[in-house]
Amino acid sequence: FQSVTGDGWVDGSTSENINYNIERLIKYLLSKYPDKIFPIFHEENLYSQGVRGMFLNFVFPKARGKYIALCEGDDYWTDPLKLQKQVNFLESHPEYSLTCSDATVLGNSGELTWKRYDESCEVPIKDVILKRGAWIYTASMLYRWELMQDFPDFSRNCHVVDYPMAIHLALRGKVYFFAEKMVTYRFLTAGSWSARTSINEAYFNSWLSEIRMLQGYNEQSQGKYATYFQAVMGKLAIFYLRHVPGMKNKVLSALPNFPKWLDLSDKLKWWRIILGISGLKAKLKKTYK
Repeated sequence: FQSVTGDGWVDGSTSENINYNIERLIKYLLSKYPDKIFPIFHEENLYSQGVRGMFLNFVFPKARGKYIALCEGDDYWTDPLKLQKQVNFLESHPEYSLTCSDATVLGNSGELTWKRYDESCEVPIKDVILKRGAWIYTASMLYRWELMQDFPDFSRNCHVVDYPMAIHLALRGKVYFFAEKMVTYRFLTAGSWSARTSINEAYFNSWLSEIRMLQGYNEQSQGKYATYFQAVMGKLAIFYLRHVPGMKNKVLSALPNFPKWLDLSDKLKWWRIILGISGLKAKLKKTYK
C-alpha cells in the first residue's frame, strides 16, 4: 500500500500550531516508512487562498494503488480493520465499484444521529443521487481506482468532489454499505451562505458547477435516472434561491425547466419566491411591530 499525505489544505479554522504538528508527524512517518509515505507539502495554506480540488489536483496524480481510500484532515478512521474489510469485499465481489460504511458524526454541539441503513446492504443508486454528498461519508469510501480514470471534466469542475465521485462510481458498478461505524465524520456548520460572503456571484458559480455535473451524468447515463437527477436539480434551485435572494432570473436562465421537476412542497416554496411572500411578511412584521 501507499499513503499519499499532504498538509496546508485545511479550511483555515485549524491553527498554525496544528499545521506545524501535522507537518512534523508526516516527516516522522516518512522517516520510518519511506517506501510507503508519499508526502505533498505546501508552504502556504492553499485552502485559505481559494484553491480547491485538492484530491483531484494533488493526490490522485500520485496514486498508484488498485484501491483508493480517502480521509480528509478533520475526519478519521476508527476501525483498525476498515481497509482490510473493504478490500476483502471488493476482491470477492467484482460487480461492486465502491464500498462505504456507517460513521460516528460529530457536530458543533456533540454527536449527531444520522440514520442510514439498519444493516449492511447494497446502496440503491436512487439514494446515491437523491441524498447527495453527505449520504456517503467521504472518509468511509474505498473504491476501485481504475474506475476513476475517466472522471469527466464536468465532475472535476464541480465545487465538491465526493458527491460526483459517488455518482460516477455508482454508474460503473454497485455500492456496498457496511453497517459498522468505521470512521468519525465531522459536520460543522459555519453559517449560511450569505453569512459567509456577500458575493452572491461566487455562490451562483458553485451552484452552477453542481448543476452542470448532474446534467452531465444524466446525459452520460442516457436519461436512465433522469427523474432522480431532475428532482435533485429542482431542490438545489429552490435551496439556492431561498438562501441567496435576487438571483431568480439567473437561475431560470441556467435551468429553465426546474419548476416542472418540483414536488408539492418545493412548488409552494417556488410560488412564495415568485410572489415575494417571504419579503412581504418581513416588511409587514417590521412595519407593525
